[in-house]
Amino acid sequence: MKNLNQKNCGSVCSRADFFASLAVRYLQFPLGEIDYQQVGHDLVSLSGAQSVFLNLYVADKHCIETKAFASSLTGGAVPSCGPSFVGRSWPMDDAVGKTFRSSELTSINAETGGGLDTMVHSLFSRFGEVGLWALGLLHDGRFLGNFFMVFEKEEQKPDRKGIDAFTEIVVRLLLRKEKERQLQQNLTEKDLILRESHHRIKNNLSLISSLVALQGELLSPELASLLYPIISRINAIVLIHEQLHEAGSDGKQVRFETYVRRLVGELADSFRSDDSGITLSILRADHAFFEDGTAIPLGIILTELVMNSFKHAFKGLPGGRIDVSFMCEDQTAQLIVQDDGRGMVSSDIPKQNSAGASLGLVLVESLTAQLQGHWEQSIGENGRGLKNTVAFPLP
Repeated sequence: MKNLNQKNCGSVCSRADFFASLAVRYLQFPLGEIDYQQVGHDLVSLSGAQSVFLNLYVADKHCIETKAFASSLTGGAVPSCGPSFVGRSWPMDDAVGKTFRSSELTSINAETGGGLDTMVHSLFSRFGEVGLWALGLLHDGRFLGNFFMVFEKEEQKPDRKGIDAFTEIVVRLLLRKEKERQLQQNLTEKDLILRESHHRIKNNLSLISSLVALQGELLSPELASLLYPIISRINAIVLIHEQLHEAGSDGKQVRFETYVRRLVGELADSFRSDDSGITLSILRADHAFFEDGTAIPLGIILTELVMNSFKHAFKGLPGGRIDVSFMCEDQTAQLIVQDDGRGMVSSDIPKQNSAGASLGLVLVESLTAQLQGHWEQSIGENGRGLKNTVAFPLP
């Protein structure tokens, strides 16, 4: 790596290029992470030091820890103490109290370095009589860490020109990465809270569904049948929150093809009896992710349309089939529920504003409007049954 203290590399242009390359490299560090080894090598290049140690303050241990060792020497010429120091911790109080009261470049010796257990004495014992300089990394009086620069001879010292600018860059890098890590931690905590909220909502709704079902057991079959649609609607919402809470979910979006398969399976178990002869199947379920603001109304629409077919399509018939399809094409999503039952012409379908409209059809129409979509009913394939198509623009 080029040494900026060499005579042919000391121009303003060279230094400007050097710091510009630093900015580019450091901005490319991953979110919340620092390539400490790269920082160390950059300081070796800038200072002309034989070796450099980068030490950072570790808050939870109240110590400084050697994060990186870099050297201009090659191969076996690198002192064995360098790599062995990486990862080691050093007394915090001695370093800050006796050496790093400011960000000034400080010459270190056995007297200024602190007690016998400090890094300074360990360095002198390994390197011998060398020039040892330290530079504190501080921000508004707060100690962030330090650099130790080792020179071959005691009288050697780093060229201060450019060191200040480099130190400021590193301090800003440390503060920025600290904020990034804090943001990541906050986002993680927020996601945990969001997932826990979905879990609690799911449990509360499941409790309500169970209470309604228990109440139905105390009623006559005719009255109890009025509660079953309510339970199905609640369970459609429960499944949304359950999926948002599950592992692999970000707590914000539902993988809708998975949701469709689970919901259709539960609806089949709820409405189909062994002797009904009615089968419920999924013809197609395209890949899509929706937030709960889209997934919940769409789940209720699917529930209502399937319930409507189970209840009305096969009266007087030995059985039949209900097919569900969910497709995403050309920025438009389509939910199709069709049966091969008795069918119904469009003019016979009661609409939202008519006196004969059921709550289920009112919900389908209003929730489709909420999705900024449209709902169409037509005769099923081969002129049999009823086909419901709900189309809406993909978010």
